[in-house]
Amino acid sequence: MDHFYKQLYRTLPVLPENRMNMYGMTELSTQYYSVVDNESPIKVPPFWLRFKIIDPLSGEEVQEGEAGVLVHVDVANVTSVPAIVTKDVAVQRGEGFELIGRQEQAEPTGCSLSMKQYLEGKTQ
Repeated sequence: MDHFYKQLYRTLPVLPENRMNMYGMTELSTQYYSVVDNESPIKVPPFWLRFKIIDPLSGEEVQEGEAGVLVHVDVANVTSVPAIVTKDVAVQRGEGFELIGRQEQAEPTGCSLSMKQYLEGKTQ
């Protein structure tokens, strides 16, 4: 990540304390933003957005610190479903979560697609 941030600073001279990491989905009305910490960006929801991390096989919530599948409950989704089960893997860290990656069998979607795939039309 250090190399990425150095390249970013050369292109857009934004100081580290002014950088923000965002996580969102088209299906959500709300986004998560990281507490400023480049080593481990913890996503913290606003008060109207909840998340839980579940075991993908049982559907039960996992203990804090254990990896599981991320579920969002966004009450701002007034014209669609309020709860969305993702294929993103995360670990709860206090009031927020750390995004670890995607489930092994999950197809890349959205920002997970590489620009090369997108330009070659290899998207669904």
